[in-house]
Amino acid sequence: PPADSRVPFLIPMTGACEMYDYGENESDVGWKKKRFNKNAELFMKGQKEIRKESPFYWYLYLKKIGKNNQTKEMVEQAIGEFNVENPYCPILEVISNKYRTRDVCMIAVSRNGLNLKYVPPKFRDADMCSTAVESDGRALEYVPECDRSYELCLAAIHDSFAYYILEYVPKNYKKGTK
Repeated sequence: PPADSRVPFLIPMTGACEMYDYGENESDVGWKKKRFNKNAELFMKGQKEIRKESPFYWYLYLKKIGKNNQTKEMVEQAIGEFNVENPYCPILEVISNKYRTRDVCMIAVSRNGLNLKYVPPKFRDADMCSTAVESDGRALEYVPECDRSYELCLAAIHDSFAYYILEYVPKNYKKGTK
């Protein structure tokens, strides 16, 4: 495969890094996500505790304790400290719905735009979507169609190296009309 289709894949807390090809469809991305979670789970079985110095600490810790055992203070600390820009670790995925406030979601999407997938619909306004796409152009996939402005789509294309992002650009923009 061409060199630009390969991305580094960090195995949590090991420092090990493997290279994977970006897939051509969502099922390939899903496979990689499962592979990431499996690697993380296998690594964690050998650990007595999750090390706080790990960049993935909050993602793995919140996932391990479950959404029912989270507190507001814990979530606020996690959002404040977690800034891993890994597409396989959107922090909102492991945060309980009751703690996904507008402020928490805005911080999360500003650090990793792919968190937009887990933002409650009532918070997915133009500002939230714009922040997500500025952080990661691939977030365009999760922007409601009615909010996909010409400028937002253009920003997503300029930011993203993933060719599949063009699927989410309205047809009239591809034809050159606004």
